[in-house]
Amino acid sequence: MLVREDLSRGRALVFLLCAGVVTLVAGLDPAMVIDAADSASSDTTDVAVASVLGLLLLAVLAVPALFVLRALRMRSARRFELLRQWAAVDRGPDADFPARYGAEGYPHGRFFY
Repeated sequence: MLVREDLSRGRALVFLLCAGVVTLVAGLDPAMVIDAADSASSDTTDVAVASVLGLLLLAVLAVPALFVLRALRMRSARRFELLRQWAAVDRGPDADFPARYGAEGYPHGRFFY
């Protein structure tokens, strides 16, 4: 049950959606400010408005997405610990499974394999 929940499509979709939102906002904010600064009118009000809109996007979209990504990471770490404890008790043929499961770096990278 722990492995099935960890590798579920819904969890992968939430991870990819939140990562996409954070990436989009992180790329869009500087682009908006640079575009406003390079405009033909060169009005400082445009740059200020673009900066405020960028901060608003960060506050409304990126920060909640980062909190969701953090929650996914914490649940994954807790699930990995439960898998490790389960393998210590049950020394069957798959007892070395948790040692290899997500051991190389960030555990969500396995969604891309």
